[in-house]
Amino acid sequence: MALVPEVSGPEEERVSQIMQQMHCIKDIRSHTLQLEKLKVKVMEEFQEMKMEENRLNDYKQELELLEEERLAHVEELRQIHADMKAMETIIRNAEADRNRSLELAYSVFKEYNSLKSEIDQGRRQLGLEEVPPLVVGEETLDKQYFKKRRTELKNEAKVEISVPDSPTQVTAKEERSPPGDSRSSPSTSAVTRSLRVQMPPMKLCQACQQPIHRNAPVCPLCKAKSKSQNPKKTKRKFDEDY
Repeated sequence: MALVPEVSGPEEERVSQIMQQMHCIKDIRSHTLQLEKLKVKVMEEFQEMKMEENRLNDYKQELELLEEERLAHVEELRQIHADMKAMETIIRNAEADRNRSLELAYSVFKEYNSLKSEIDQGRRQLGLEEVPPLVVGEETLDKQYFKKRRTELKNEAKVEISVPDSPTQVTAKEERSPPGDSRSSPSTSAVTRSLRVQMPPMKLCQACQQPIHRNAPVCPLCKAKSKSQNPKKTKRKFDEDY
């Protein structure tokens, strides 16, 4: 039976150091492999974060464009309401002018009719025909005509033109401003020439055919739909042996 040579003190210490170094190398190798796996995971998560950040920026940009479009609609509605208010004032002033002219015409007609009656009486005494009735266009101006017209205008005055409240909360100053004189009121042509805010240019998405802003980089609906159909995959946990 072969005998195992005994190891002297210095040699035993050297062997112990070598074993410690081998264990240290083994630990370093294991930790290095784990470090590489963690490095790959960090890079993957970082890339995913950058992609999500880009998507987030696109969504925010699209939201800003939609807000611009909403404000354009609001401004357009406000301008339409202001035009309706101005037109209501013009109509009321025109009605007042028409009614005033009718009353003046009726007053002059009464004087005219009184004088005509005297003349007709004298002409009849002389065997002459009466003065023909006053005709303007297709209308015969007599007492019945003025009575009918005045009654119609009184009934019309009971039906007031009402503009609904502005959906954009027109300022109280605009709401309380009294109707101005007809001579100083803006004309109809001036109202129709009022500036309006143009709507943002739009385009159709080739995939879903939904209108999106012309400068939008991508269709937000399609991007959101694609993201929901392809959710982010959950990374598997690393083995505990590494």
